[in-house]
Amino acid sequence: MHHTEAVSYWIRMGGIYSQNAFDTRLHLLAEGLQGRLRDGALVRASRIVADPREAAGAYPQIERFLSEFTAALTPEARALLLL
Repeated sequence: MHHTEAVSYWIRMGGIYSQNAFDTRLHLLAEGLQGRLRDGALVRASRIVADPREAAGAYPQIERFLSEFTAALTPEARALLLL
């Protein structure tokens, strides 16, 4: 079954936030070649939409959810996901 999702996510590797998959892989490669293993986090939120044309309208809802989610985190959890 095929469905469409509006997806927002962020990736944290060590102290950086990647803007795209290529940058993430390049950073991981560079760190690995230096023998460094960094902690990281992937945060993903999505909403299934009935019609692909509705995806753009789903992003404000996802952003509100992520804002409320991060506001509700404990300081320790916030530090883990957001630094």
